[in-house]
Amino acid sequence: MKVCRCRPEFAVDTEFGAGYGINLTAGYARCENGQADLTVEQVKVIQKILDWLETTGGEYPTSES
Repeated sequence: MKVCRCRPEFAVDTEFGAGYGINLTAGYARCENGQADLTVEQVKVIQKILDWLETTGGEYPTSES
């Protein structure tokens, strides 16, 4: 398996584990067990989430009328 030598752009902790490295430019996710390529669709979804976080600060809209 080819491992990208570039550094992760993001550090991510999830309910499944901590310390994942994500690089959207190179298209990979990395953990202590190795590295996996991300699909184009996965990169798009992650970027959409990051864009949402940047524009909203992570706040969900309320349904107050």
